[in-house]
Amino acid sequence: MPSFFGAVTGKTSATLFEIRLDNEIIVLRGAENEASSQLLKGVVVLCLPSALKVEDVHLRMTGQLKVGWNDSRLTPTGISNNRLDKTTEIFNHKWPPFVGGGGGSNSRGCNLPSGNYEWPFEIVIPGSFAESVEGLQDSHIQYRLKATVARGKLAYDLHAHKPVRIVRTLDPSALELAHAMTVENIWPNKIEYQIIIPQKAIIFGTAIDVEMKFTSLLKGLRIGQIKCQLLEVQEFTLPAASQHMERHYKNQRDVDSWIFELGDDNYQDLMNDDGQDGYTLTERMPLPKTLKMCLQDVDVHGIKIRHKVKFNIALHNPDGHVSELRATLPVTIFISPNMPLNEEGQLVDQTPMSTQSTDMTQHAPPLYGQHVLDQLYADMNNTGIMTPAPQSGMNTPFHGLSRAGSHENLASLNGVANQNGAVPPAALQSRLQSLDLNGMSRNSSFRRLNGSGHNTPAHRQMESEPGYFDQHNSEPNSNPLSRRTSEEENAGHSGIISGQQTPDEHLDFAELGDLTKVPSYRTAVRAPVRGMSYSDALPDYVTAISAPPS
Repeated sequence: MPSFFGAVTGKTSATLFEIRLDNEIIVLRGAENEASSQLLKGVVVLCLPSALKVEDVHLRMTGQLKVGWNDSRLTPTGISNNRLDKTTEIFNHKWPPFVGGGGGSNSRGCNLPSGNYEWPFEIVIPGSFAESVEGLQDSHIQYRLKATVARGKLAYDLHAHKPVRIVRTLDPSALELAHAMTVENIWPNKIEYQIIIPQKAIIFGTAIDVEMKFTSLLKGLRIGQIKCQLLEVQEFTLPAASQHMERHYKNQRDVDSWIFELGDDNYQDLMNDDGQDGYTLTERMPLPKTLKMCLQDVDVHGIKIRHKVKFNIALHNPDGHVSELRATLPVTIFISPNMPLNEEGQLVDQTPMSTQSTDMTQHAPPLYGQHVLDQLYADMNNTGIMTPAPQSGMNTPFHGLSRAGSHENLASLNGVANQNGAVPPAALQSRLQSLDLNGMSRNSSFRRLNGSGHNTPAHRQMESEPGYFDQHNSEPNSNPLSRRTSEEENAGHSGIISGQQTPDEHLDFAELGDLTKVPSYRTAVRAPVRGMSYSDALPDYVTAISAPPS
C-alpha cells in the first residue's frame, strides 16, 4: 500500500522513465582532423499511470575528463603516497525543455495527464570530439545523458541516466591496417632471426598473429622457450598554467603473456626462396575481452595509451650457458564498431568464432602476393586461358569455351524442348546422327572460312558437308532464327564467309548412342572436373560414371 509521503513527493509517480538511443555507440572514423561528424539521436520516454504536476522536463549531455594517479615516493620515514587528480568538464549541452520552462503562468508548472510520452532529441557530434576512455582506475573520459522531470518543492525529481560511448576507429584506408611490423637481424656467429606481425592494427578482443623464423649459425645451438608479452604503456599529464608546472606520470603494465616452444615439426629444409633451412613458428595470441585489462590506443586530453609486444627467446649454447634474444614490436589496438561493448566495457559476444570471424573480415585485404584466404580451383588445367587466343579475331572467344553466336539456327531444338527447357534424348540423337562422322568433313564447318576477321587466318575448303553449327545465309533479310531444320537451311549453300569462327580444332566424339545417356544427378556431381584442354577425346559413358569423385 503506497504511503501518504510517497504519494505527495511523487517518488513512484512514473512507471517508466528512460532514455533510448538509436545507436548505443557513436563511431568516428579517422583522426580528429579528418573524421566526419555523426548524429546522436534518441527519445526520452515517460509513462504516467496518473496525472502529474511538473515544472519542466529537460535533457542534458555532459562530458567529464578525469586525470589522476598515485605518486609513490621513497622518503626517510618510508613510502609516501601522494594522490594527484583533476576533474574537468569538457562538454555540456542542454536541450530546450520538452515541457514547461517558459515564462508567465507556465513557470509555476503544468499538469501532465496520464499516458505515454516520447520526446525526440538529436545532436551533432563533431569529428574532432574526444573519444571515450574507460577501464582505468583513476582516469577516464565519460559522456552521459541525464533526463530530469523537475517537480518543485516537497517532491522528488525524476531522473534517467544513459551513458554514451564515443569510439574513434581507424579509417578503412589507414596505413596501419596494411602495414606489417618486422624485426630482422643477425646475431653474429649465433643465430639469424626474423619476427613478423602481419598487421600493426589489431582489433580489440581478437588476437595478434605472429610469425617467427630462426636459422642457427652455430653448430649445437638450441632454441629454447619463447616468451611473448603484451605491454601497455600509460602516460598521464596534468595541465597547468605554464608548461614548466605540468605534472607527468608514466606507468607500464603487463597485459598478457604467452609461452611457445619449437618442435621437430617446425623445422623446414627450405624456409624461403634462398634455400635456407631453419625453424618457422606461426602463432595467435588472444587479447583480453574487457577494457579493464586492456585499453585501446589513445592520445587525448593528457591521456596517452600505447602497446608493444616484447619477445624474449632463450638460446642454449653448446657450452651450456644460456643467451637471451630480445626484440620489441609496436602494435595499435583499436575498437571495431562491429564488436560492441556493454556498459562495463566488456565484449557483448565473446565466443571464439565471433572474434575470429571479425578479425578476418574487418582487417584490410592482404597485400599483393600475400593472399591466404583465396580458394583456387583444384585439378584445373590453366593451359590456354588467355585473351585473345592465338590466331583468333579481336572479338573471338578462346576456342570453344564461349557460347555460340545468336545467329545460329537453334530454334529447331528449342521447338522440341520440354517444359523444363531440356531437349529430349531422341531429338538430340537425331541431330547428332545427321552429322558426318568422317574426321575431315566433321571439322569442315569450322574450316569453311572464305574470309577472316582481325588477326584470323582464312581457311578454304573446296568440298564440305553441311553441319548443324554452320552459319547459313539463305536470304539477305531473312530471320536467322528460322523454324526450318538444318537440312532445309543447308540445301544449296556452300562457301560461307565468316570472320568470327574459331580456328581449326579436332574434336573426337565417342559413340553417339552413349552421348544420349544422361547420368543421374548423384553420378554427375561425383565426376571430377575436366581440364580446360579440349584436345583429348571425350570419355565414353562407362568411363564417365565410373570416375572416382573429385
